[in-house]
Amino acid sequence: MSKTLYILLFTSFFGMLSAQELTMFSGFFDFQYYQDEMRIEKKEVDFLMQQNEEANFYWKKSKVFSAIAYSSIGISIVSIITVSNNEYDDEKQIHPLNLAGYFFGLTSSVLFSFEEYNYKKKAILKYNSSFDAPKQTYNSYKIKGVFDNKGVGLRLQFVKVARSFFDKESRIKIIQEDAEVWIEKNKHRQFDLIFADTWAGKFTHLNQTLQMVKPGGFYIIDDLNRQENWPEGHQDKVIFLMEELKYQTSFSALPIDFGTGIMVLCRKFD
Repeated sequence: MSKTLYILLFTSFFGMLSAQELTMFSGFFDFQYYQDEMRIEKKEVDFLMQQNEEANFYWKKSKVFSAIAYSSIGISIVSIITVSNNEYDDEKQIHPLNLAGYFFGLTSSVLFSFEEYNYKKKAILKYNSSFDAPKQTYNSYKIKGVFDNKGVGLRLQFVKVARSFFDKESRIKIIQEDAEVWIEKNKHRQFDLIFADTWAGKFTHLNQTLQMVKPGGFYIIDDLNRQENWPEGHQDKVIFLMEELKYQTSFSALPIDFGTGIMVLCRKFD
């Protein structure tokens, strides 16, 4: 006789990418990018720009001008090296083409760098303008920050991908809904395994979620090891959560210092 396992996953794709405005500053070699006070990498900015078609258009333009600016710098450097190596023509004069190449490369790099900056600025302003609209109840069409908002869910495009694989699988049910609302409506149900990978069921509605674990079932969370991009105060929340889970008398807890940090709880039989 087969036994059916009921598994509940609370997850939010790209939860760490908060819905915050971008700011750009000039660095020594390149620009520096921030979301509020948190510095982010350029590849993260690339991803964020892809979420806004018009912003991404300006962003790609800035990359083109950046490549041309660097190429112009290369021309200038080669020309000045040639001059410094005393390469003369037959009349023992510095060849004017060398000087022309130096000044052309220098001037072009400055001009194209300005264009790069202007298009980057347009891209960031266009991206930030998407936050000017009135805030609405969370849905999967927008990325919401998990640290300053209790909204949870999946981006619609990823729900579609998941459904394309599992739509015909009768054992899997994909639900797109605010997790807090869903927990409140289904707190009478119980599951063999609950993986809480977002705010609800972890930092909020914890007791309700633990009660939804069957005796002998498992409750699993991750993202417990400190990360550099965590906002101020989040580490304290994680420590408090871990201590609270360790002293759950109805569960046996096993913290695992691996990857981002995992904790596995198994509910005891009464």
